[in-house]
Amino acid sequence: MKSVQTLTIALAALALVGGAASAAPGLTTADVQVRRGPGMNFPVVTTIPGGSKVDVRSCDGGWCAVRFGPYAGWVNASHLDFGVLRRPHRYAPPSLPRH
Repeated sequence: MKSVQTLTIALAALALVGGAASAAPGLTTADVQVRRGPGMNFPVVTTIPGGSKVDVRSCDGGWCAVRFGPYAGWVNASHLDFGVLRRPHRYAPPSLPRH
């Protein structure tokens, strides 16, 4: 059991060291505050507008480390869309009135 825990910690550390090469694209689903650490008790660095593209470095415990332009920090994972879990929204144009 201890070796599994050690392996998990080592893989997590390796993922954090990977840097830009391991970043995954994400999209903010709403305006989201970037914080200095993974939690509400950390200070806000900036606010990212909803619909913005971000580079997601890693995620842990419901928080993801992201980069947005010159800013880096942590956002709540519930405000990110990775494009895999959701189906694309299909737009249906409104019906034209019949005369």
